[in-house]
Amino acid sequence: MDSFKVLIMGAGLQGAATASILSRDNDVSEIILGDINRELATKVSNKIGVGNITPVKLDASKKDEIIEYAKKAEVIVNMTLPRFNLTIMRAALDAGAHYVDAASGPDHELHPIDYLVKQQLGLDEEYKRREVTALISTGFTPGLSNVIARYVCDMLKEVDSIRFRIGGVSIGYDTPDILRPIDRYMEILSPTWSPEVSFLYRATEPVVYKDGRYVRYPPFAELEEYKFPQPVGKCLNVLVDHEEPVTIPIYIGKDVKYVDYKNPPDIFAYGLIKLGFAEDKPIKIGDKKIIPRDVLLRLLKPPVNHFLEENLEKLSDPDYPVHCEAMVIEVEGRDEKGPVKHKAIYKTYIPPETPKEREELYEKLGTTLIPVALPSAIGAKIIIKEPIPGVIAPEALDPNEFFRYMHEKGNPVNLEIHTFREETL
Repeated sequence: MDSFKVLIMGAGLQGAATASILSRDNDVSEIILGDINRELATKVSNKIGVGNITPVKLDASKKDEIIEYAKKAEVIVNMTLPRFNLTIMRAALDAGAHYVDAASGPDHELHPIDYLVKQQLGLDEEYKRREVTALISTGFTPGLSNVIARYVCDMLKEVDSIRFRIGGVSIGYDTPDILRPIDRYMEILSPTWSPEVSFLYRATEPVVYKDGRYVRYPPFAELEEYKFPQPVGKCLNVLVDHEEPVTIPIYIGKDVKYVDYKNPPDIFAYGLIKLGFAEDKPIKIGDKKIIPRDVLLRLLKPPVNHFLEENLEKLSDPDYPVHCEAMVIEVEGRDEKGPVKHKAIYKTYIPPETPKEREELYEKLGTTLIPVALPSAIGAKIIIKEPIPGVIAPEALDPNEFFRYMHEKGNPVNLEIHTFREETL
């Protein structure tokens, strides 16, 4: 494969990590790192310390600005907020570039995810005509989760249901005693990705796929306690508005009848939503009108400093705090032997669990903050190498090829799969 140039939109944590990963890839000749804050893009570029990155000031809401730089690249990796997706997708079309993003929603209007994905899919024919690929929702979840689901579904002739369950636990963090019992249910206080996305997707009605329809539920619906592998253990899960139930029935097929997605409830976000902080209607305070949502989003702190402050000295500390994330995907259907259920378990530590593993990954990729960024970077490489014209989701890719790239990048997907036959179901 010939070398290619990349335009990365957004220099926050995920954009910074993506730039770091791709800057060390022999197939990438040049990276343009665009952000509304050029100073931030420059800091990130200097931190990465590789000469093939050019930081530029770039407004994700202005298509013409994006096109100017997109014409210099073969692929745009969009790591900005999902509300800019359509603008950047159209800029990629006009420039004749491939496109990758990490999420399809949420947006400020709290549209359910099926609506937002449908908008992106509406550009499918235009992407086919230009013979370029738009790979949407390719981060960790959604993204790697979809690829794993495809891998498991490939074992079956027919698929009845797919259930995603996500749980996590932090180890070694300096959490105040009063918060320890609920440490895993307060992501919004210290998000590792966009705080806007972290809050707004919890305020949106979650979508479940049922018998050919997208059914919407109230936020935080269907609370359950789910048993994850150690060290996560039992963890509460609720329905969350997520891309997997929308795209998987389209791209996996196999007569899928049911798909849902759950992860831990954020009780702080729940309280803020109930108080009205997701509202976009102005309220009057004194002689001024303010929008509650805008106040909250201004107060939430973006996590980019996690990338800028990461270094080998800190990662070498045996007591460096880590987060264990467990993903369980339950797939029921039929194979040659009859009814079967597969339970795929993927467990990862962020950053890796031991100092040696952390040091090796940092030396290889320039960061350990890769769960979202690495799948996006890999997606870009795959569609450059073997384009699939049109708008696709990650489950449309070959999972074995995707896993091979993950292994090459020092982050292998070690799956544990348990199989249950009719007599044990």
